[in-house]
Amino acid sequence: MKKWFVFAFLAAGFAAQAQASSLIDNRGYSTCEAVLSDELRGEGATFSRTYYVERGDESRTYYINAHVWANKERAPVRATCVTSVNGRDVLSLETARDGAYTKDGGAIAVR
Repeated sequence: MKKWFVFAFLAAGFAAQAQASSLIDNRGYSTCEAVLSDELRGEGATFSRTYYVERGDESRTYYINAHVWANKERAPVRATCVTSVNGRDVLSLETARDGAYTKDGGAIAVR
């Protein structure tokens, strides 16, 4: 019984740690999406459910794909958004109106 309790305690600790990381990623993505939505206001932006994150010591970089209306057609928009480590502040946001981010092996690429 003692072994089971120790295992359950350790498993709960790892789950909490993984969840905390996920919450920070979600907060950073939400912060980036809000700023990007403001920038693309009036263009009917829709965001992909998949985004990519690079975690650094002092910041996190989010690679976001979206689509907007342009000339009565959906057109791709990709954004690179850098946030503070905790995801609360956007440090920079760059957009491009061509291609989409994808993961190519371990690297993030534009297709």
